[in-house]
Amino acid sequence: MPGTFFCTQCGASVSDNVPYIDSNRMEENVDRKPKHGGLKKAMVALGIVVVVLLVGIIAFLLASQKGLIDSENTEETQADSDKEGEEEILPAGSEEDSEQDIESEKKAEMEEVETTAAETVLFEGKINEDNEEYATLTGIDNMGNTVWTYETEGYVQTELEAVSEIGIQDHMYYFVEGGKIVALDVQDGSVLWENDEFGGESVCFDFGDDGTLYLCGYYGPDFFAVDTAGNTLAKIIHFDDNFYGACKIEYLGDEVAVSMSEEEVRVFHVNLQDFSYEDSTMESQDDLDLLGSQSDLDSSEWKQAYIDYIESGMESGIVNEASIYQLVYVNDDEIPELLINYGSVAGGGDLCTFDGEAIQTVHLYDYGFSYMEKENMFCDSGGRMDGYYDAIYCIENGKIVELHRGDYGAEDNSHVQMDENGEPIYLYYWDDKEVSKSEYQERLLSVYDSSDTVSPYDNAYDFNEILGVIEDY
Repeated sequence: MPGTFFCTQCGASVSDNVPYIDSNRMEENVDRKPKHGGLKKAMVALGIVVVVLLVGIIAFLLASQKGLIDSENTEETQADSDKEGEEEILPAGSEEDSEQDIESEKKAEMEEVETTAAETVLFEGKINEDNEEYATLTGIDNMGNTVWTYETEGYVQTELEAVSEIGIQDHMYYFVEGGKIVALDVQDGSVLWENDEFGGESVCFDFGDDGTLYLCGYYGPDFFAVDTAGNTLAKIIHFDDNFYGACKIEYLGDEVAVSMSEEEVRVFHVNLQDFSYEDSTMESQDDLDLLGSQSDLDSSEWKQAYIDYIESGMESGIVNEASIYQLVYVNDDEIPELLINYGSVAGGGDLCTFDGEAIQTVHLYDYGFSYMEKENMFCDSGGRMDGYYDAIYCIENGKIVELHRGDYGAEDNSHVQMDENGEPIYLYYWDDKEVSKSEYQERLLSVYDSSDTVSPYDNAYDFNEILGVIEDY
């Protein structure tokens, strides 16, 4: 090519102006060209190494970052798993829900504690294989669970009841077994104290305002007082050695009244200040004055009182043509009692007595009245539809007083259960205490022998006849 000084193939000079170059030197030069290309390759290789290192560093950093992310994800996954496990036990929700759950757990724990204490006591009188009477007591909590049980000893059966329930007063449950008064802790059934100084059976009882327990036994003692710690305060074996049959005791504030029944009812009042007593049935001056006023009473007063009562009943429509009347002699004073039967179950009847100033009455079941003439005791028996009763009364200081009451019947009269003999199964109560059928009959017979009663409905009078009988008395 123009301007070329050397041959491009062999390196020979093609111009005179260029000095001669030895071919060997040219070969040496030719050999050096690859060395120049090797440097370039080295640079390229170095670049590749740098790139690889950079890529490795970047890859390491990315891998490290990914490992951190995976670790965080693993922790979150584990936390979610734990949370899901908790959600299976507790309701999912806010912090408020958790607080409510804690409160619910506390409440459940409190309720569990509450169920460990009895609130009521079930008394069951029984007869064992040796024909002895005993009782089992069961403490029951507010959930109906049995908390504790207690069994009395067995006692030979007699006409009197050796094991008697008194009941709950404050935190104590009282009962009598074999003449011993026992007080249990209602909650756990533990024995708080025992008092064996009483010695009575077939007991009656009442509590004072301060928790003092007053008792009497049918054959004595006629009066017994024990405080809430089990200490004997007073004991009166008999008010009258020739008289027995304590059948009712009543706390009256400053005194206690004890009713005694043998042939007639007598009432003794015990002064709680010094435990002195008196026969208030006849011996108090007030009673003597009342008896004198009744004996000296102008007969026209009680006669007119009875006539006015009958006529007012006729005017009000209570008395009708079916009504019948009779004068009866419940107690032994000079004034008879007036018996009225209104001629129907709905109407029933009335027994009237005159206390010197006004008429005192008690309502009776239809033809349910019977009485022991001049023995100051009468009975009203009645009931229907599997619910029946027997109520025993006397006349005390011109007032009609209920001495005893028995009730019996089906627990559910819409579904009366029958025993193996086809007889209805009834529950029996005497003076609000559950007893067996035989006990009920024994107690009724012990205070009121129906074989000695008088039928008051024989030769009864109608409205016009009774007015004449009263006026001519």
